[in-house]
Amino acid sequence: MGFAILDADGIAISWSRWDNPPRPLLPGETVVSADSLEDAKPTAQTLADAKAAKVVAIDAKSKTLIEQGVAFNGETVSMSRAAQINLSMLSIAELRGPEPWPQSVSTIDGREVEITNAANFMTLVDAVQTRKLAVLNAGRSLRIEVLDATTVAEVDAVTDDRT
Repeated sequence: MGFAILDADGIAISWSRWDNPPRPLLPGETVVSADSLEDAKPTAQTLADAKAAKVVAIDAKSKTLIEQGVAFNGETVSMSRAAQINLSMLSIAELRGPEPWPQSVSTIDGREVEITNAANFMTLVDAVQTRKLAVLNAGRSLRIEVLDATTVAEVDAVTDDRT
C-alpha cells in the first residue's frame, strides 16, 4: 500500500510506500492513495528517483566507513581527506630524503600516533590503501547493482551491509 504524488494534470510524478513520507508538495500537486489510481505501478521517474536515492546512500556510507579510520600501532588513525593528503606529503618527503622520521599522524579521537621509520610508514600506507579500496570497491559494486536494476523492487533489494 502506498501513495502517489500527482502533478496539476493528474499524472503520477512520484511514488512511495506509506512508511516513507512524501516530500513537500509543490503548488498544484496532490497526494493520493494507491487504491485511487487506475494503474498503481511505479513510473520511470520513480525508478530514477529510487536509484538516485540509493546511490546517494551508498556513497554516504562509503564516506562514513572511510572516515572511521584504520587500525595502526594500537590506535585508529584518521583517514579523513586531510589525513590522506598528509600521508601523500609524507610519501613525497620519504622519496626526496633525508628520511623525515619520526613523524606523527592524527588518530580519529584527535590524538596522535608516531611513525618511527619508513617500514612503519609503509605498514600504515598499506593499511589505509587496503581499507579504502575495500570500501570503495564494494560501494562501486553496489552502485552498479542499483544502476542495473529495472524495477523499484530490485533497487530496494540492494542492501549495503558493509562494516
